[in-house]
Amino acid sequence: MVKQKLIFKKRNYTMKKILFLQCSTNLINKGINKNNIASLYYEGIYTYKKEDGYYKGVDFWELPLWIAEISGLLADYEKTLHIVKDINETKNFLNNNSFDYILFSALDVNKNFYIDIVKDYKNTAIFLIGGYIDFSIFKDFNNVKVFESIPLLADFLKIDYKYNLDFSLFKGNYTIPRLTLSTGCKNHCKFCTIEKTIKEKSLQDVIMQAKSFEELNFKLIYLNDKTFGQAKNYNDLKIAYKIIKTYNKNFKGFIIQTTTAQILKKGFIEDLKNNYVVIVEIGIETYNNDLLFNLRKPQNTKTIDKAIELLHNADIKIIGNFIIGFINETKETYNNTLNFIKKNKEKLYILNIYNLALYSNAELAKEIKHIENDTNELIQEKSFYNDTQKQANNHFYNAIFKIGLRILKK
Repeated sequence: MVKQKLIFKKRNYTMKKILFLQCSTNLINKGINKNNIASLYYEGIYTYKKEDGYYKGVDFWELPLWIAEISGLLADYEKTLHIVKDINETKNFLNNNSFDYILFSALDVNKNFYIDIVKDYKNTAIFLIGGYIDFSIFKDFNNVKVFESIPLLADFLKIDYKYNLDFSLFKGNYTIPRLTLSTGCKNHCKFCTIEKTIKEKSLQDVIMQAKSFEELNFKLIYLNDKTFGQAKNYNDLKIAYKIIKTYNKNFKGFIIQTTTAQILKKGFIEDLKNNYVVIVEIGIETYNNDLLFNLRKPQNTKTIDKAIELLHNADIKIIGNFIIGFINETKETYNNTLNFIKKNKEKLYILNIYNLALYSNAELAKEIKHIENDTNELIQEKSFYNDTQKQANNHFYNAIFKIGLRILKK
């Protein structure tokens, strides 16, 4: 018998290169007056609450979760992150470096930067993009492909989709990570675009998320669930807490968002404590019953008052969310909200203050005639406000941020 010598040919394998683009908030906010009361307020959160774990990165307010999720799929890719701080610098970087794919998430606040970048791109990579805009603005670019979801992107890349997070591109960042137990919300608030069907993450997925944050520096974790308590798996939070505590002794607990209706349910406060919830965010929006009813918020001023009292008595910190610019607000209705805040200033930990944005899929956007800029929550002025409304909005804008600063400093 003749022995045959087996010869193995070395396979030439080159990892594909993928680049993530993320616009710096400093670029997005360029030109905004840093002495504006709103800017002073939001900088104040990360000054006065830093010891509690409120961290803000140099280039973004929070880590872009879409990058971590896509990165978790791409074990066989060479991955790079580029922060867009200067458009011309980014153009030179892209044209002088070779990548197979370039990914970004387009939003109203950054889409013009990305159009400018793509327009002047002279290299060979394909742009793979997602986000929350009208993507027809990219229709004339042959090197751009749009994906409505990450699983569809995985199909294009011929990768089996599996939910996984990889934060290695952000290793060492001080942040507040986001954990998801479920998606969707059963409420039907007119200004919201969240899907109305609840979809729960498996316990395996929750555990994976808890382990993935080990690369990061944090004291608090924000729960992505729109209304904590609607999904049945909320007790998985205590499992996540125990995993995180094994590698992060400084971890304090979770920030969740929910409604007054959930808070008033029997045993709910005990559930919060048992799941290591230390801060609760409530979408108050406005302290006026007629407006709350018309917006289809599942609450009224009476349930708001009860919820605040219950949380305060349980020694759980309270964040109140407020929106500037509902079409029926007046100086009088705004003063009702301001008086509520003043009355509860010792019980409120932080105020989250937003300008009304008419997102395209929201019911409110179908009721009010508007233009493109009206979808941007960074812009206070909207096309549908008359002079009286503008004066009322400005009155509330200045007053609420001033009160918010006093609350931060207490």
